[in-house]
Amino acid sequence: MNKFILIFLVSPFFLCFGQKREKFKKGAVVIERIASKNYTDPKSIYFVFKGDTHLVNFYKDLQSKIEKVFENSDIKIGFSYILSSNNPLKVDLENIPKTKAKYSDFQVIAAISISFIKSLDSPDIYQRKQNYNLIMETVAVKFDPS
Repeated sequence: MNKFILIFLVSPFFLCFGQKREKFKKGAVVIERIASKNYTDPKSIYFVFKGDTHLVNFYKDLQSKIEKVFENSDIKIGFSYILSSNNPLKVDLENIPKTKAKYSDFQVIAAISISFIKSLDSPDIYQRKQNYNLIMETVAVKFDPS
């Protein structure tokens, strides 16, 4: 019983002081951008989110931000989720939106994935900040020179 009390009293100490504090700066850094000299804005973009099923809520949040960016533009956008996991949570699978559009209806496909996720600052999941690489690769499906 004494060991249980000791573990109960000492564990908050490790949770508070166990992580190294790192400065967190909001924003994005473009590491590499390659574009054709003849690039023109497409009339339609199909965003495909790829990766682990645990990222579904992050991708849904990103989708809503992308929709806000394109809200007042003439560019048609669509979304698809290609997510998988060895042991997916049922709630994650239920949260994956169903695809309604076909990629062949769009000029450009933008595949979005994440690598190198690192949690910073807080052991509290609701206060935690994350650092990661967001990878976006675009491919022209249809070329319309007009």
